[in-house]
Amino acid sequence: MFGLFNRRLAAMLGGALLVVGLLPSGVLAASAVAPAVTSAKSTTFTVGVAGTFRVTTTGAPAPLLGETGALPAGVTFTDHHTGTATLAGTPAPSTNGTYPIRITAANGTNPSAVQPFTLTVNRATNHLYFATQPGGGATGTVWAQQPVVEVVSAANQIATTDNSTVVTLSIGTNPAVGMLSCTSGTGRRIVKGVATFFGCRITRGSANLYTLTATSSAAYAAATSKPFYVGGGTRTPVSPTDAVASGVNRGTSGFGTRSLAVARDSYVTVLVRTSPNLAGSLVQIWVASKTSGWRQLTLRRVAADGTVHYFARVNGWTAYWVKFTGNATYAPAASHGRIATNPHY
Repeated sequence: MFGLFNRRLAAMLGGALLVVGLLPSGVLAASAVAPAVTSAKSTTFTVGVAGTFRVTTTGAPAPLLGETGALPAGVTFTDHHTGTATLAGTPAPSTNGTYPIRITAANGTNPSAVQPFTLTVNRATNHLYFATQPGGGATGTVWAQQPVVEVVSAANQIATTDNSTVVTLSIGTNPAVGMLSCTSGTGRRIVKGVATFFGCRITRGSANLYTLTATSSAAYAAATSKPFYVGGGTRTPVSPTDAVASGVNRGTSGFGTRSLAVARDSYVTVLVRTSPNLAGSLVQIWVASKTSGWRQLTLRRVAADGTVHYFARVNGWTAYWVKFTGNATYAPAASHGRIATNPHY
């Protein structure tokens, strides 16, 4: 019989000594246990990708959690008042880097817990891609073929949920110190992962080829266009346009409706038309895959009707590009490249 007197008891609970007292009413009251942070001391997020990390603790009563130190824009720390908290959010553009912070846990019993913690934010895994290459043309005139840039994931899918990144065009290779201008502006906010430019031109022509560079506010991997010609000297500009010969259905895999969805090891015929007709001239066939850069594959002679046909087996993501190096009569030029994708790659 315990009567009306408190008696102090010792009990082992979960490996920790818990001291309790017997109140006059017969109810056992547990004394507090100092807090400790039990979750990992670091985690990694990626720019533009939603991330979450759960902070866990021990202690009685359940400790309150806090955070000190700068977090990247878009990421917050939330205490759930259950001895747990969440570090979560989508790191904003250009926030890649290392963020050393401190997580604290307190429940009124000393010592409070302090855990050094490191949040690492990696660069975005998305990259930019010229879905439509700049076509070039006469000096100072608007090109017939205007550039379109897509934001593409590591799996080569358009980032259709991105409607905030700004893509900016600039001249990459600039053989004549020309200046780029676009009616649309050289910076465009993407819509469903796509930035469409219009009214682009370069002020000075050159016998050598220009390129454009696309960069973004989200620090996605930049892209460089294929070389293109802006009229210079007395040589006639050439405009090669590409397509895929009939018989292959267009699909929505990979780079959207400009691409082809074909089964593994399927064959397609890349068809290029030259204007003006370059019959008899040699052109270069270039190819790029998902894992390798551009390389010259072979040479083809332009047929009498001004076309070039290249029969290719598609084994995964493949881009084809036809380049004309120019001669005494015609200026250098290149097609914008036709994409073929394998949805099961």
